[in-house]
Amino acid sequence: MTATPHAQPPDFPSTEDIDDAHDIVYGHRPRQVIRWYCACGDAYPCWELRFARLVLEAAGR
Repeated sequence: MTATPHAQPPDFPSTEDIDDAHDIVYGHRPRQVIRWYCACGDAYPCWELRFARLVLEAAGR
């Protein structure tokens, strides 16, 4: 049995891979996000506040 030569792997990363990676890095820059929190410490509006607003809206108040 004779050993078959392994196929040569393609160039990695290729020029196209590098160009795509640059585009992705440019398109996914970090951005500043401001978050609001309820007095209870959960993200605003918390589920309790959402429920309370739902009840008040359903009651027409």
